[in-house]
Amino acid sequence: MIAPSDFISALRKVGHVLPAEGRAYVRHAQRRLRDEFAGTKFASRAAATRWREGLTLQHALAQPLYTTPNPERKIHNIAVAARAVTSISIAPGETFSFWRAVGRATARRGYLRSRNLVGGELRQELGGGICQLSGLLYHVGLTLGLGIVERHAHSVDLYQDDNRFTPLGADAAVVFGYKDLRLLNTTEANLVFDVRCEGHALIARALADRALLPTHIEFVRTRDGSATRVVETRQRSGEAWRVIACDEYRVGV
Repeated sequence: MIAPSDFISALRKVGHVLPAEGRAYVRHAQRRLRDEFAGTKFASRAAATRWREGLTLQHALAQPLYTTPNPERKIHNIAVAARAVTSISIAPGETFSFWRAVGRATARRGYLRSRNLVGGELRQELGGGICQLSGLLYHVGLTLGLGIVERHAHSVDLYQDDNRFTPLGADAAVVFGYKDLRLLNTTEANLVFDVRCEGHALIARALADRALLPTHIEFVRTRDGSATRVVETRQRSGEAWRVIACDEYRVGV
């Protein structure tokens, strides 16, 4: 009988000879296998509808959508992904995975080409712009005190303080097969994210079947140079603050 690690290794070897799109699918398959072997419990769509009647609003965050030139395609992509996220329920002990909820951004799923940051360069990619959604969900997860199983900062800070729509350090880069956003429900409540594009804003609401105490978060810039910026994400526990993430960004593209 082949060992799980040998099977995953065999997939990796296959991925080396495939084009970039094929490699992404292989990496995604490897992740699925590791999750299966680890017995990770993931959030699903099964209970979301059943829970809706007993849920109350626990927290909400909003961001402006019109943050780039000609943002219509970006907003379209975010709306498609938001509908998929809104149908997911997260029971206690379950993990929310952005890519398991959304699936790969393809034309068949309704995604359009829009601005995306790839390898530190701006490109037109299918699903471009949905990192704004993953970043907003990360920020909501922090305020709820959820466990941050996986989150990746962007390598580049594209914004200045006069046009920044979210705190630096509150972003979450997602790349299918390679970088995911994963949040663990460490509470005793059943959770649902309700995400919508409303007017000029992207709004994420966290609903639960019991009251949750908010978690206090600060994004503190510890370096603000002309070439790089460093941000610490700090969480308050009692009277003390602890650093839960430290991210370094290159300034500009």
